[in-house]
Amino acid sequence: MSQYANLFFLLQSEPRHVASLCRLVSLSEIDTLLQTVMFTLYGNQYEQREEHLLLTMFQAGLLLLLRLLADCLVGLVGTV
Repeated sequence: MSQYANLFFLLQSEPRHVASLCRLVSLSEIDTLLQTVMFTLYGNQYEQREEHLLLTMFQAGLLLLLRLLADCLVGLVGTV
């Protein structure tokens, strides 16, 4: 049981892992995943720490997406 607690603590405190997972999920499944993640890992949105971690998770997801887009643009420019 303590290993599950450690896993959830890691997923909550290192949001880049969840952000990477979000990138692998299809658009039709993303709402369900995010609702599950938000309520499970960041259930107390009124607690400042959990609010900060949730926002950090979204930030990490957006950074991954922007890096992917930048790599695509570099690839496109390089082929012109």
